[in-house]
Amino acid sequence: MDKQLLPKIEMTRQLSYVLLGFAIIFIVIVDFFLIMRPQLQALASTRKKIVETSQGVRETKDNLQRLPVLREEIVNLKDKLSRIENSILPKEEAIMMIDKISRLAAKSSIRINQIAPLNNAETRVLSNEHGEYFSLPIALSAEGGYHEIGTFFYKLENDETFMSIDNFEIMKDAGSVKKNIVTATVNVFIVKKK
Repeated sequence: MDKQLLPKIEMTRQLSYVLLGFAIIFIVIVDFFLIMRPQLQALASTRKKIVETSQGVRETKDNLQRLPVLREEIVNLKDKLSRIENSILPKEEAIMMIDKISRLAAKSSIRINQIAPLNNAETRVLSNEHGEYFSLPIALSAEGGYHEIGTFFYKLENDETFMSIDNFEIMKDAGSVKKNIVTATVNVFIVKKK
């Protein structure tokens, strides 16, 4: 009787091991899908947030290191803006530009025959919160040599006051070998502050 029971007991023991193995596999599968998977997803999303935060921290550190350079650049830009604002005359001082143009011509050995602002030719170039900016054309007729005219134009264009030269024409003076007659329009930029 023992011999007949022994294989059944052995079979029951093997069956219990198989059932125990299936139970363990079932528990692992259930554990993975119900407990571990949501935790792994939470870890993955946390990892993304950590990467984004570390990139933000790196960018902040870089910006903090660049801060002195940026502050210096702001100071330089404010100085440049101040110089530019000073190079555009208030509308009330525009007529003084005729004097300035005459002095620049004299320094360049140019003789001015005629200089006058063009009547009602003022054009608005820009309007913003600082004021309205205009171009005031000044008609100019003068005489001098080619090099002197070039020097005069250079001085006009590079003066601290914004000016530009339009519609210039150089003609040979019939009465002189070295002299030329130049006609031009000098645009002076002015501002009417608000």
